[in-house]
Amino acid sequence: MSVLFAVAVVVPGIVMASETYAPEFKADLLDVHIDNKYIQSHRGRLGRWVRSGSEPLPVLARKFGVSTDEIREINDQFAGVRSMIFVPMGLEKYNGLLNEGKGRRVVKLDPRRLLWPVENPAYSSRYGIRRGGNHNGLDLACAPNTIVLAANDGVVTHSGWFGALGQAVAIRHPDGIVTWYGHNTSVFLKIGEEVRRGQAVAFSGNTGRSTGPHVHFEVRYQNIAMNPEDFMEAGLVQPGVVFRESTPMDFSNVEHESAMFDESGRRTDAPIEN
Repeated sequence: MSVLFAVAVVVPGIVMASETYAPEFKADLLDVHIDNKYIQSHRGRLGRWVRSGSEPLPVLARKFGVSTDEIREINDQFAGVRSMIFVPMGLEKYNGLLNEGKGRRVVKLDPRRLLWPVENPAYSSRYGIRRGGNHNGLDLACAPNTIVLAANDGVVTHSGWFGALGQAVAIRHPDGIVTWYGHNTSVFLKIGEEVRRGQAVAFSGNTGRSTGPHVHFEVRYQNIAMNPEDFMEAGLVQPGVVFRESTPMDFSNVEHESAMFDESGRRTDAPIEN
């Protein structure tokens, strides 16, 4: 006689996608800014990740409307070897992108759910048994150099080569969950960096043991691999668009982009309706 054992790992404060819960316990939805290929965020500044040495620093400074000192400062004076640098952007550059319709998406998300790590996810392999072994995550097919997004706020615990995962990023979140993002072309952040949900952390790729360009996404709790789909929005979709950054604004005195919006998601510089 065979006996099957069901093992459940309970993660405090997390509601699995398969669970049902009473309406009175639904969390207030968050407005989440999703970095795109034009506008990205890092250490409270808006800008863009570029390959180190792709253009001289004075040229980048002119293109993005900032000083070379600002670029050096946000990149820790270029200490250490790095393949990517972050170029902050000035107000004129930012407003120009908005006028071209290149603003980031802003979506509503249950704070207890993880964000999908790419904007337009498409399965190439799911969690579970695969070719006689266990596949510990989701494979999401995407073109090389697709923006890879942090699934939740947290702290980077790994950034760099990690065996079969190639260039990989790991982020520890406040609830104890650790998310992994593997097979990237380039990773952006250093260990110890704080990140926010929806922030760009890497360019996707095909490094490590991989059969094609994709993001390998894992969710682990106490180093136990869990089905990522249990923590995501139900179904292979990102949350619906609330709005897209589209109207130029003055953020010269704003220390962090979240200060541009009030608790209801309204832009703090928007005109008051009569």
